Amino acid sequence: MAVKSIVLVLGASGSGKDYLVDKVCKEYNRKKVVSYTTRPRRDNESPNSHIFVTDEEFDKLTNIVAYTEFNGYRYCATQQQIDDADFYIIDPRGFEDFKNNYKGDKLIDSVLIDCPAVERFLRMKKRYKDSKTGTVKAMERIINDRKEFKDIEEKVDYVISNRTEEDVKNCVFLLKTMPETTEFVNKFAMPEATEWVNKFVEGQAKYDKEKIQ
Repeated sequence: MAVKSIVLVLGASGSGKDYLVDKVCKEYNRKKVVSYTTRPRRDNESPNSHIFVTDEEFDKLTNIVAYTEFNGYRYCATQQQIDDADFYIIDPRGFEDFKNNYKGDKLIDSVLIDCPAVERFLRMKKRYKDSKTGTVKAMERIINDRKEFKDIEEKVDYVISNRTEEDVKNCVFLLKTMPETTEFVNKFAMPEATEWVNKFVEGQAKYDKEKIQ
């Protein structure tokens, strides 16, 4: 039986990671981990964004492989969820926990969705009806993420940008092909294929830097 892979997707608030993963899952029939959380559902938030549970229900979960806390609320994913999915959106603390606790057979790729703070601020501000509230909340997330995501680009396998509409297309393509390429390389043990993927991503990063200079 072929070994499957899981792509761990990281990105600061407003980077577009949820949008990109949802787009790939919808267009290419992929599946993402819907993590458990004790956080209440936000206004206008999809009921499918998380599995919303009470603290008592959370305490009964078993085989947890990724755990994190934010603003006093708990988040996690189980071994079974990972085994059944192609993508898992995760934060840096959950990422470290996952690497320490995952004992399954899946191949693991990790990718950071990169986006400038100004663009992320504008995206997050739009989530709130009240402009003042949106400004405060967005700034809080920007400040928190600056600490949370410090040096994370050195720990992931790939960094891809999500600044423009063209970037969205590139991100979707890379996310869509990443599991397939990982499984293909593992099956046929082709280091040249791995080198090709790395060069593709590095070329995209170089292109992004040239665009903003």
